[in-house]
Formats: sequence, structure tokens, C-alpha cells
Amino acid sequence: MEVSHISDAKQEELRSATKEDRTLQMLINTIFKGWPKTQKSCPSEIRSYFTFRDEISVDNGIVMKGHKSIIPTSLQSSYTQILHKGHPGIEATKRRAQEIVYWRSMCDDINKFVSSCQVCNALKSHQAKEPLLLHNIPDLPWSIVATDIFEWNNKHFLVLVDSYSGWFEVNTLTDLTSATVIVKLKRHFATHGTPRILISDNGGQYSGQQFKQFASEWNFVHITSSPEHAQSNGRSENAVIKAGKDVVRKDTKRWIRYLSKSSELTQCA
Repeated sequence: MEVSHISDAKQEELRSATKEDRTLQMLINTIFKGWPKTQKSCPSEIRSYFTFRDEISVDNGIVMKGHKSIIPTSLQSSYTQILHKGHPGIEATKRRAQEIVYWRSMCDDINKFVSSCQVCNALKSHQAKEPLLLHNIPDLPWSIVATDIFEWNNKHFLVLVDSYSGWFEVNTLTDLTSATVIVKLKRHFATHGTPRILISDNGGQYSGQQFKQFASEWNFVHITSSPEHAQSNGRSENAVIKAGKDVVRKDTKRWIRYLSKSSELTQCA
């Protein structure tokens, strides 16, 4: 088994901290000597590991649970901060953690840390009305998509959302013309396929003759939300405000720098 998800420097740090961790050293000794027959026979410090003892191994001084590294107590706080880098929500941070690391109080630690994160709390969305849905949930990815434009830090961004998965992609816009929006959308359609339905608001970029011609030539149905029911474009609004804009706002300098180079950001909502 190989620790492939952690850098060499972090592996050395993890290895060193594991040597100083009394519980993990006791766990390593038990692995090498052999587990007792019953959980009650285990030392109390490692008793909770007994139920998944067959998954535990040692890789060059690092204790593993399957493919996940078991993090010593002294490093758990710093790993919680690393896992929350970019300020994903509680559940997203947990999913990220559960793929690569393990410690017994990991989920509780993440709950407490993210709940007290000043950046996340400052940008927490106010409770909103349930959006109206003008269409059924699609059966296939990228068959129904929604698009919108938002502004942040004097820059404009285009968001395209897959209604099936919630996956969204963000582009910077050099201007707000229909032509520029169409060029960006064509790139996404070339990658994912032309959708059956595209949903947007009634912004000028989407309501003109040029966009109608685009819909006709690329053979998709274009649905716009009415001014009285703008919230009917709910999936797109959620992605713009809650996901796309928040991702940019929470780490403005990094994302602006990244987008200025690549002109595109892909993120799972």
C-alpha cells in the first residue's frame, strides 16, 4: 500500500508525529503482534479500531485505514484547516476528508471548525423561498442546463449549471454582449454536448435575435423566466449566488488570479 495522496513533506511530518503519538504507537504494536480475539481484550485506547482491524495497516511508519492515512492527534487541527481550504461547506469538507484521511473525531471536528469559520459565516446565505421549478428533473446529465451572469470585484462571470447533477462551470466575460456569451456557451456545448433545454433570465444577452438564431442553429429549446417569476430560474440562481459567487468571494485573490489565466472555473455545486 502506498501513501500517494500526501506530499513527501507532509508524509515526513505525518511519520514523525505518528512516532510521538502514544495511541498510534500502541496500534502499530498491536498490528505487528496480532489482534486479540475479542474487542474487550484490546487496550481501551485502541478498542474503537477493533471493528475495522482488517482494514488497518502500516505503510513506512504511517498508519493506514484502507487507502486513508490515520492522522495523529497533534496534526488533526491543521488537517482540518487544510481540508477546509477554499471554504467548502460542512458536508463538502467531510466528503473531501473521508476520501483521504481518518481519525475518530474527524466529523465532529469538521462540524465545529466549519460552523465557526468567520469567512463562511460572513457569506452565509439568508433563508430564501423555495424556487419554482418549471421542468422535471432530467434523466440524463447536460440535457437541461441553466445559465446566468453575475458581477464581483468589477468583473463579470458567466455560469452554466447542469440541472441533473448540480455541476456548474464559470467563465470570465470580457464584455456583456450576446456574441461573447454565445462563444462561451458553444465551448461548453462542444465539451458536454448540446442540451435539450437551456434556461436563462430575460437579460439582453439572452433575449435578442442573435441568441434566438444560436438556439435555432444548435437545436436547443431556450426557456426564459418571466420578470414576475424570476425565481423560476432557480437552479441557475442558486449556483450563481450560493456556489459560483461564493466560491469567488471566499477566496477572491486566488480565483481572480486563476480565472484571469484560464478564463474558466469548474466546480461541483
